[in-house]
This record gives sequence, C-alpha cells and structure tokens, in this order.
Amino acid sequence: MKRLNAARQAYEWALCEFKPFDLSKGDGEQIYRWSCRWMESELAAATDKAQRLTAFQNHLKRILSLEKDVHEYQGGSLPLQAMLSTAYYRAEAEAWVAAETSK
Repeated sequence: MKRLNAARQAYEWALCEFKPFDLSKGDGEQIYRWSCRWMESELAAATDKAQRLTAFQNHLKRILSLEKDVHEYQGGSLPLQAMLSTAYYRAEAEAWVAAETSK
C-alpha cells in the first residue's frame, strides 16, 4: 500500500508541475512514468483478473486525459514531440487493456 500511495502522490505532483504546460518544470514523460508506476503498484496488489484489468484501465484513463490536455493546449502549440509521445502512451495503454481483456 505504501508503494501504491507513493506512486499516486508522485504522479499527482508530476501532473501539477506539467499542468501549466511549462516544459521547464515538467513534461509528459514524467506523468507517463509515474502513471506506469502507479499501474504497476496496482497490479502488484491485484488478487484477480478484474483488479488487473482495472489497473490497466485506470492507467489508460490517465493517459487519455494527458493526451487531451496536450492536444488542447493553446491549439496544439506544444512541441510535436509532446503530441507524438502521448499518442504512443495511449496506444501502449490500449494494447495493455486489450491484452488483459483477451486473457
């Protein structure tokens, strides 16, 4: 539970740093990494398939929110790399959800 709480808090901190979209203070990669760690912590605590699927789905929701924020920021004036990165994060999260669903 400590690991899960620490990952959640670190994710929230990274998101707060990034939210004003000041790339000198944070970036989407940090948010992605901490979301992954949060998901990994949920997976480690999961006792059944439903909990595992929920962990993957929660990660996907966080990444979809990040992608939306990045694409909406000042009409997409963030660097192309930021937008391409979030597309990768989403595709990866969707693949994890699909893989867990098909088990």
